[in-house]
Amino acid sequence: MREINLRDANQQFSKLVREIEETGETVLVMRNGKPAIKLGPVEERAPALSRAQAEAKARLMSPEARFSTPDGWKFNREEIYDEAILRHSVVRKAWQHDDKKVRRRG
Repeated sequence: MREINLRDANQQFSKLVREIEETGETVLVMRNGKPAIKLGPVEERAPALSRAQAEAKARLMSPEARFSTPDGWKFNREEIYDEAILRHSVVRKAWQHDDKKVRRRG
């Protein structure tokens, strides 16, 4: 385990963290020649799934869980975009038509 004094740890903290991440080595920080703290990598642990959660995950991840879309459903980006543009233009024409009626009355 590597030792470093508090002043150096403070001045080079970012570099120290990067080294710990890369090497996985724990560093002992000394204050006045005595151990103050240990800096080390985080131990990542996946949370344990309950049996019901594991079964649900297996069902969701299985290839049989995939579905096909019904006929007529649009999942093509261009078709959806074209349909949205068409709706927008129809709505805009309706607004313009209503706006002209209001102007004529006023």
